[in-house]
Amino acid sequence: MSAADQTWTGRISDDKCGASHEQMIAARNKELHTSSGAAEHDCTLACMKDGAKYVLVTKDKVYNIANQNLPALPQYAGQPLQVSGDLKGDTITISKVTVLSSKP
Repeated sequence: MSAADQTWTGRISDDKCGASHEQMIAARNKELHTSSGAAEHDCTLACMKDGAKYVLVTKDKVYNIANQNLPALPQYAGQPLQVSGDLKGDTITISKVTVLSSKP
């Protein structure tokens, strides 16, 4: 049997940009405007249209996400989140997403 769900804090990103969207945002500077994670959100969605996959970026690791169809992924991409789920290798199957308040 599986153990209880584990919890991670991080941001939803894509496997093309991973932990940093800087190069892609610079390349798409005309389209993306930075404000409270909006650029990271827009960049992730743009990369998804180009065939990328969602990942979870924590402060020290990038995890693959098994359930790519989860509605919360595009909705909360780029925002600070806490996710719970089951980890197998470097892939998380997310069971719960909690949006963390961003501090002004």
